Amino acid sequence: METNLSYPRKLESISEAPEQFSEAVKSHLPATDISRLVLYAPPSSVGDEVTPATVLVITDVGWVLGSENADGGISVEQCRFSDTLFLELTSIVLWGQLKIDYASAGTSYSAVTRFSTVEERLYREAIDLLLDSIERTHASLGKKDGGVEGIVKDWPLKFQSER
Repeated sequence: METNLSYPRKLESISEAPEQFSEAVKSHLPATDISRLVLYAPPSSVGDEVTPATVLVITDVGWVLGSENADGGISVEQCRFSDTLFLELTSIVLWGQLKIDYASAGTSYSAVTRFSTVEERLYREAIDLLLDSIERTHASLGKKDGGVEGIVKDWPLKFQSER
């Protein structure tokens, strides 16, 4: 089955992405990271609005998003799962948007990728993978820190019994 190259698609590795994305994103991936999902969305336009090309990579420890700039360069945002705050998927007729809010150095940021809704299922798959990875990360942090019991052990009894 041949894939229409004007729609978002899943890649086997970041090396399959256009060269400028491949180089920019690879430099933000540690050599030991295993890419679990790589999504490439080519540039598109709906009416007067042009959506830049993007690459979203979900690894075993976090995610990386490369976006094409107006000048043709690539900006890259990356985050570990433990610093990811919120995911939001918006679908409006022909286009969709995935917004990922995250924290770094005490400040919150947002990474946004827009795509054709023809392949929205790929971004829903990415969200499922992100949420599962975040849950596993938080679960392992809870076990390491003693979980809820470790957090509330020094609280007054009134608060401990209310949880």
